[in-house]
Amino acid sequence: MKEIADLNWQLIASLVLISAVVAYVGDVLGMKVGKRRVSLFGLRPRHTSSIITAVTGVTIALSTLVVLSFASSTVRSALLGMKIISRQMQELNVRLEESRRELRDSQGKLLESHEAMRAMEERLKAVEGRLSSASGELNRVRGRYEALSAKTSELEAKRSDLERQLVELTLQRKALEAEVAELKSKRDKLERELSQMRSGRIQVLAGELIYQLPYVGDRDPQEAIKVLLERGRANLAFRFGTRPEEVALVADQGDVSSAVDRLSRARGRKVLRLTASANAVTGQAVPCRIKVYDSVLVVRDREVLAAARFDGALSPVDAESALYAMLREVNQRVVRRGLLTDPLSGAVGGLSAAEFFDAVERMSNASGAFRVLVEAKGDTYTEGPLAVTVRVSDL
Repeated sequence: MKEIADLNWQLIASLVLISAVVAYVGDVLGMKVGKRRVSLFGLRPRHTSSIITAVTGVTIALSTLVVLSFASSTVRSALLGMKIISRQMQELNVRLEESRRELRDSQGKLLESHEAMRAMEERLKAVEGRLSSASGELNRVRGRYEALSAKTSELEAKRSDLERQLVELTLQRKALEAEVAELKSKRDKLERELSQMRSGRIQVLAGELIYQLPYVGDRDPQEAIKVLLERGRANLAFRFGTRPEEVALVADQGDVSSAVDRLSRARGRKVLRLTASANAVTGQAVPCRIKVYDSVLVVRDREVLAAARFDGALSPVDAESALYAMLREVNQRVVRRGLLTDPLSGAVGGLSAAEFFDAVERMSNASGAFRVLVEAKGDTYTEGPLAVTVRVSDL
């Protein structure tokens, strides 16, 4: 029913109407020609009527074609380009055959591809099976690897700890070796000194101050060092009751060169110190060192170096302790200022025993509060020694 409804009823009605009109006109025309016995082209009337009927049929056909051509572009194209369409149809048929042949070939190849795919799927399943087995083995190997890695980390930590301990032990061993070497050196030195003591009396102790000489820039450095050595020999000769010619001093040549160079460039006051570099027994040459120091004014004359106030008399023991404490304070103070100490005793000067005990006696016999002052006796330079006096006065 839908196909009937989709027909072009208007076109069909037009064709029927035109055909009816043309047929009617042809029939009327044929009847008139028959009645009048009209003859066309010298033919009989009956034949003329047949020709008119044929012409009417042709007219109906032409009218139908004309109407269809105007009504449908498809019909018009079919009428005007039938040969072209026929040729295109033939070409399309050829191409269709080729396409069908290619389709058959493609289907054959597709079948081959399906077979190859099935073979590949079977191979893939086999590979997946092997892969699954390999994955299980890989997991086992990975577990063993992780266990070995943990063990390796633990061993690395232990190795680092052992290396650190080895370094510490190596350092300790080196320190002990150095200490042993130092102890051996001290032992050898003590053995030499003991041998010297057994064979004779020690004349000079290592580090002992032999002599010191102030120096100003207008003197010849070589001459100053010569004077220092001569006075050092004279001092030792006087100490042991011999002649200076019998005392031999061996100065370090490096010290001599350094001292000459420094004195040559010196500006201002200097002091040369001659000290023994090792123990020496009677009759042995004394090895010595020469050092140069800057000499400046450290303590001025009558400068108060220590002061203390007491409320009453002290016992002799307490007085001695208090005075010793004040003298130690003086010693520390002037050393901080730069006063050179005695290399062996560490002292910077001295107070005679008579002055010391005289001050103790005044401190013990005081009748009331009193003050104790320790004053410098004269200007003192870097080389010292420092001379002091003790003043005790009532308050």
